[in-house]
Amino acid sequence: MRKTVSELADVQIGYQSRGSIHPDPRGTHKVIQLKDIGNDYKLDTSDLYKIIPEREPDRYLVTCGDVLFLSRGRYHVSVVIDEQLSDTIAVGTFYILRVKSSHVLPEYMAWYINQPQTQAELKTKAQATNIPLITIAAFRDLEIDIPPLSIQHSIVELTRLVSKEQSLLAKLAKKRELLTSVICMMAAKRTRE
Repeated sequence: MRKTVSELADVQIGYQSRGSIHPDPRGTHKVIQLKDIGNDYKLDTSDLYKIIPEREPDRYLVTCGDVLFLSRGRYHVSVVIDEQLSDTIAVGTFYILRVKSSHVLPEYMAWYINQPQTQAELKTKAQATNIPLITIAAFRDLEIDIPPLSIQHSIVELTRLVSKEQSLLAKLAKKRELLTSVICMMAAKRTRE
C-alpha cells in the first residue's frame, strides 16, 4: 500500500521567528533547531535553547511520537521525538508531522523519509534557491510505501540495533586508538632508559 504524507499525518510548519534565535535564561519554552539533530538522525535534547516566544506557541508544541522533517538545506532528513518534552517547540525550518493513521509508525515514517531513494526523490522536488526548500505542498504529496505494522516494527528494531552497533564500534575504535597511543608512548619512553 502507498499513501501520501498528508494521508498519514497532519503537517504544519514549525515556529517562525522574526530574527535569529538566541538563548534567554528567562525563557518559558525550549526550542528544537538544526543544531540539535545529530548525524545519526537522532534528536539531542541536552542543549535546547530557552526562549520567550514572540507569539502564541501552543500551535508549535511538539510531543513524543511527532516527526520533524527538515524542509530547508542540503539534507531533508526526519527525526522522531522519542521522549516526552514539555513546553518545547520546533523552529520553522522543520515541518511538524503528527501521525493520524493507525497504519504507520512514526519511527517507520522517519526511517522511510531518510532512505536514499526517498532523499533522491525529495531532491527533485526541491525549489532551486540558495538554500534548497521542499515546499509543504510538495512534501504532503510525497508517497510512502506502507507495509504491515509487523514489518514496520521489524524495520524500526533492525535499524535501531544497527545504529547501536555503529555507536559501540565507534566507541571501541576510540578506545583502541587511545590504548595504542598509550602503548606506543610507553615504548618510546622505555628507549630513553
